[in-house]
Amino acid sequence: MAVLDEMEGNIESRKRQFLQYREKLKDVVTFQVMSTGVSLNYAYVPVLLPSEEQAEKAYLTLKEKGITVRRYFYPSLDTVEYFGAKVECAVSRDVASRILCLPIFYGLDEEIVDEVCSVISDIVD
Repeated sequence: MAVLDEMEGNIESRKRQFLQYREKLKDVVTFQVMSTGVSLNYAYVPVLLPSEEQAEKAYLTLKEKGITVRRYFYPSLDTVEYFGAKVECAVSRDVASRILCLPIFYGLDEEIVDEVCSVISDIVD
């Protein structure tokens, strides 16, 4: 089913969620810095937690609550044997170990965003 007629509403819904995450987690996690002049479609909310242990604990805690967060970019591709990387990418490994992509989609309840933020805040503090 095509949703082009609903695209603006979908993006607006995800934008509200994105801004809610940013406001509630601004002092807790690191958000990606966007280049100037870039327009967002709010398809992803990648956040960087202070440690791998905290990222893993947040992932598992939210999973237990039935809330799906994703460990995108994990593991770092230089550690995947199939790709045969010849160089260790320390920055990539560090970021890959600490990044989570938070749920964002049209119709996501504000209460779920609050719950995600609460769990992450409790773990990081």
